[in-house]
Amino acid sequence: MKPLPNNITTRPGRHGKAVFWCLRSIIVRRIVPTIVVVLSSVLASPVVTSGVLAQNPLPEQFAQTPQTQSAVVGADVQGFYRGDGQCRAAESHSAEDTLFLGLVNEGSLPAEVVSSDVYFCLGVYQFSRGESDSAHISFVRALYAANAAIEASGNDALRDRATEIRTWAATNVGNALMSDGNYLQALGYLLFAASSGNPSAQNLLGILYREGDPPWLRSAQESGRWFFVAAQSGEIRAMHNMARILNRAGDFAEALRWARATKDARDLALSKSSVDAIRRNELIMNVEELISELEGKVGAVELDDNALHDSGRRRLASTGSGFYVNEQGHILTAAHVVSDCSYVSVMSPMDRFPRFVRMTDRVDNDMDLAILHDGSDRSGVLGGVAALRSRHAPIRAGEYVVATGYPLYNDMAFEMHTTTGVVVAQSRNRRNMVVSAPIQSGNSGGPVMDGNGGVIGVVVKKRDLRERPLGGRPEVVQNVNDAVAIELVRAFLEEHRVGYQENIPVVAPSGPSATPDVSATARRHTVWIGCWESIPD
Repeated sequence: MKPLPNNITTRPGRHGKAVFWCLRSIIVRRIVPTIVVVLSSVLASPVVTSGVLAQNPLPEQFAQTPQTQSAVVGADVQGFYRGDGQCRAAESHSAEDTLFLGLVNEGSLPAEVVSSDVYFCLGVYQFSRGESDSAHISFVRALYAANAAIEASGNDALRDRATEIRTWAATNVGNALMSDGNYLQALGYLLFAASSGNPSAQNLLGILYREGDPPWLRSAQESGRWFFVAAQSGEIRAMHNMARILNRAGDFAEALRWARATKDARDLALSKSSVDAIRRNELIMNVEELISELEGKVGAVELDDNALHDSGRRRLASTGSGFYVNEQGHILTAAHVVSDCSYVSVMSPMDRFPRFVRMTDRVDNDMDLAILHDGSDRSGVLGGVAALRSRHAPIRAGEYVVATGYPLYNDMAFEMHTTTGVVVAQSRNRRNMVVSAPIQSGNSGGPVMDGNGGVIGVVVKKRDLRERPLGGRPEVVQNVNDAVAIELVRAFLEEHRVGYQENIPVVAPSGPSATPDVSATARRHTVWIGCWESIPD
């Protein structure tokens, strides 16, 4: 080995930086999402809020008096909570209301007689006065009371109300923690509320991933996708954030659409007398200046809005996966992923936000296959199109397989998941094949590939239970999942005149050692698919 020339020196610091970025990637992509899943999955349990309250326990004075009983009755009649995270204005409180809230704040009431909405509204009033620590405790108490009500109530309306209170309380706890700079503690609360469909929490998550501390918590893609989901639900601050992000990214026409939609939604909200003072302050934003700036870049013209840019609000109903099959932007997925959608969006690791695409009439519900078209040109993307397994290479039982997709969208960071297994058998109807690769909710429509990356099937169903042949209790079935066989996939594409590519036939497909390469290539052609439903006004 030749020695280094005298004028060349080594840079050991580079190795340290490489290790740091590798560890950062592992923490952000694997460890943090796992911790968040655990936090969000158990936050709905009273156990969590009990643990949180260990540092700020509920009052010990549980002696009930006629005075407190009277106050409770008065509060129930008056009603503090008005729905949608808003409370009755403090200026309209009666003397009885003020007495009641004072007793609650002092801890003079039994916890059993104070409902979650009272704790929640007390937190709202405290937060509006700048008493963030007291508000934090009240919101956590609201979580505790809401959990107890959900467990104990036999009334659907009361349970739904408690569920709404719990989601808003978790949102406000997360907001309070973020205000104090405790981003990691806020993450679990906000992810729980955002995954429950709360647009305000989704917007806060976007801010958290944009500004979070420590810096390795920040992710432009995570931030963008939560802003997008919140904005589609009509969250005005998220719409404003979308306009500003797109403006910085140079997509001025799309930014102008969002800015104009923000102004319209803000003006409509401010015209309603039901909007409380806190929400009004949140809606004060100088969007007119942004619109003027963007019109100077785009031109003050009427944009050609269409069904993909209408003013209606949308809610993300479900998610699935799919993959590009040709350079013209055709995406293959499972029919049940898109069959009941008002709108469909796709997103790949290269995208900052989901993109709405047009549905086609190329659907076969019997095969459970469908085609989407986004009109993109994939010719310049290396590995941007999946290749089907050659028709000259038959699939055999026991053959190694790799499945990719985007399961558990709300619970995990936006990251394509890769699982492996083998071909178990063909199903009885001969249409599907059975694979042992683990499948989760959201994998449907994703590709099943051989060790060389050739597509041999499309994920359509996860099997959890089946009846025993002679009856009896359902039997848990593990690692047995269905995928549409490649022969039917090929026939479906040919019937609908959709072009596709085939792999070069191989004699012996490679095994587990090739998984990283197959996964890396699949990241370029496998996409997340969102199914959206319209929100009535």
